[in-house]
Amino acid sequence: MNSEGRGRVVSSFDPEPSVPKRRRSRRSNSEAHASGVERPSTPPFDRIIRLCAQRDRSQHELLERLVRAGYTQEESQSAVERAVACGLVSDSRFAEAYIRSRVSMGKGRVAIERELQRKFGIDPAPFFEDEGASYGLSEDEQTQRAVAFLLKHEPRCKDVWGGAYRKLIAKGYAPSVASRATREWFESRD
Repeated sequence: MNSEGRGRVVSSFDPEPSVPKRRRSRRSNSEAHASGVERPSTPPFDRIIRLCAQRDRSQHELLERLVRAGYTQEESQSAVERAVACGLVSDSRFAEAYIRSRVSMGKGRVAIERELQRKFGIDPAPFFEDEGASYGLSEDEQTQRAVAFLLKHEPRCKDVWGGAYRKLIAKGYAPSVASRATREWFESRD
């Protein structure tokens, strides 16, 4: 009780609960990177093995991940070259799998080429020498897929023709394919 005669309840609530501290790494301060980033404790090649165990990756993607993790550019490049030499990493294998997965998702050729170039640093030209026919990306096959997409996802706007065309362009279809598919879809609606 306090001096005024009223009972006072003391709470054990701590407004700042103690948070368990993270364990410090075993790295010494001398190993800290010049930019202030601590160096990873595992070798870069081991990191590549772990990353590639999750999914296939491109050389460019691995190099960026390693540098971002705190490895130097030289040791990252060396580890990626070693992974390529032993067959763990292959840009062509990655690109083929990536193209097939994007085609199955309904993406158009333009979007796939753009993603390969920008995100993964892979030149898409060798994979589309046969106009993409081996991946189901010939103009006729793309048009059929685009019409099927429009039948399943009709545009909901006043300008259905323009809406359908814009949907296909946003999905990554070439303008010629989008135009042809929009025309075929519009005619099939009647």
